[in-house]
Amino acid sequence: TTDLEARWIRDLGFHAPIAEVPLGTDFSAGGPPLAARPHNVLFVGRIYPVKGLDLLLRAWATLAPTLRAEWRLILVGPDQAGHRAELLALAQTLGLKAQVATLESVRAAEVTFTGPLFGNDKDAAYHVAQLLVLPSHTENFGVTIPDALASGMPAIASAATPWAILEERGCGAQFELTPASLAATLTRFLSLPDAERQAMGERGRALVSERYTWPAVGEALARAYAGLLPSEKR
Repeated sequence: TTDLEARWIRDLGFHAPIAEVPLGTDFSAGGPPLAARPHNVLFVGRIYPVKGLDLLLRAWATLAPTLRAEWRLILVGPDQAGHRAELLALAQTLGLKAQVATLESVRAAEVTFTGPLFGNDKDAAYHVAQLLVLPSHTENFGVTIPDALASGMPAIASAATPWAILEERGCGAQFELTPASLAATLTRFLSLPDAERQAMGERGRALVSERYTWPAVGEALARAYAGLLPSEKR
């Protein structure tokens, strides 16, 4: 699905041709303009150590008090291996007010764990946030990124994920896997005027339209299969 995944395949010793075809997302949903959304930062994925959520909490705890008062962090996803309890304990140690609650209650705490959301409920999570964060220690793709871009918001992702294109296309950024780097990136994005984040979100939508809609994925797969045919049958 990415050049990073292709390199992993090569590192395992496989030499056959590789077709790089990304995963897709639903482009039709969109969402309200960013300026009309509350100041929330969203994570969507498993609540599990490899996702780097301890790093995210440590970074959040070092943000300026004005940002912590204005913004909220929403963590959507299933708890695995009891990691949510570990993160709740860490939040308490860091002096963060954290809760397990619904999207409607996010203003009551700095950090809210909603549990897994599906269908319209998951779409609603994307539509009440202005920035997506993916602090993973490893990702072969990270479908939450095109999902977020399709909803109209910019995204930031760790340098361990295959999302350098966020900076290349002006719809997000990457950060090193340290609390300081993530805190600096969060501070930069949360301090932007709403209109500037809106413009980044629009560029993200354009990128999704170009590369990550299911029709675009289908065309890429068709090209890959056509490349296997004898030249006279192409």
